[in-house]
Amino acid sequence: IGGSATVTSSDVEGGYTGTGNMSEDPLFVQPGYWDAGIWIQGDYHITGFSPCIDAGDAAGASQDDIDGELRSVADIGADEYSDLGTVGLHLLPDDVQIPAGDTLGYSANAVNNTASNVQIEYWTDVTMPDGATHPSSAVLVGPHSVQLEPFGTRSEHLTHRIPQPAPLGVYTYNAYIGTYPADVVQEFHFNFEVVGTR
Repeated sequence: IGGSATVTSSDVEGGYTGTGNMSEDPLFVQPGYWDAGIWIQGDYHITGFSPCIDAGDAAGASQDDIDGELRSVADIGADEYSDLGTVGLHLLPDDVQIPAGDTLGYSANAVNNTASNVQIEYWTDVTMPDGATHPSSAVLVGPHSVQLEPFGTRSEHLTHRIPQPAPLGVYTYNAYIGTYPADVVQEFHFNFEVVGTR
């Protein structure tokens, strides 16, 4: 039995050749991640930064997305992008395996989904492989004040040196925006692993 398939307007790692196909990070609201050995289910809606927005083919898409929301210009995937709150936050690590003594780098992106100026604070901490929070009584970054213009975005690249004696294992990087310390408007988490030195 023989046959062939044609794939179009897809976003798959490694990619397909063909019309409208890509191999890009879809920039989900929050991919799933490990937190102190517990799997936290992700939120696989796409953010306002996603390359999948308006990149689909309306002729091949359903009228509604997975949430029952009407599609306008079709996005790639099951979800049609819609604003998910006042401010969106997304972090994209340069690498997720960091040798002890090397540098963890990531891009932090915030978007204002409103027609008004928004003033927020940004801060971070890290969950260690043993489940403890570092630093235990402060923050790793921030709190930094960030102003976003109406429908504006802000992107920064940040780095952290991983100390040579850092325990090996999986860490969770935790980032928050809102009013420090208690009012969290949005948060984002990603895992990285500290491995042996080069």
